[in-house]
Amino acid sequence: MTKDKICKSVVKTYNEKGIEGLTVKTVALAAGIGKSTVYEYFSSKEEMVAEAIIYSANYFIDDFYNKEWNQSELNFEETLKSSISYFIEAMHKEFGDFVQMAMESSNSKFKEYMKEKKQKELLALGMKAISYTRTLLKKGQDEKIIRDNISDLDILNFQRIMVMLCGNFSTHAPFFKALSSDIENPSQYVYDHLVKLYHV
Repeated sequence: MTKDKICKSVVKTYNEKGIEGLTVKTVALAAGIGKSTVYEYFSSKEEMVAEAIIYSANYFIDDFYNKEWNQSELNFEETLKSSISYFIEAMHKEFGDFVQMAMESSNSKFKEYMKEKKQKELLALGMKAISYTRTLLKKGQDEKIIRDNISDLDILNFQRIMVMLCGNFSTHAPFFKALSSDIENPSQYVYDHLVKLYHV
């Protein structure tokens, strides 16, 4: 599908050329199509980047949770550790930096577009992630590892803390590299911290 191809090319172009080199023209070249074809799907660069963020985030959430958190043959500890390893590795891949860049963009025009046009889709992504996380924590509750009284806020915080802890092992920031350089087993480290917060 051409729209998906364009979204993938936005990510590829950003990772090869940076934000300065990310234009409709460079994306069209990367996708092997003309600029006019890009404009058939997107009216502006902001819309194109926003759509690429939603596309990348949806792909990541579905790939990550479906592959890692829905493995019924694994127990809770195995599932969560496998998920943590996958997440750290995925954050090193091209869409990790792209989504972070886009969400932290100082471009006010882009931020305004996201606020006006993409709030419902971003909310839907968040709800999808909460649903998957609730399934995982239920597995932990069934195994008497995770306490029973888990609220929606707890689930959201679980996600945020996991992202923050995994980020320590995947970011390019020197501070976090130094902080995590002595940790031999990142998956165990993140697992221990998460379970400590929600343990029975």
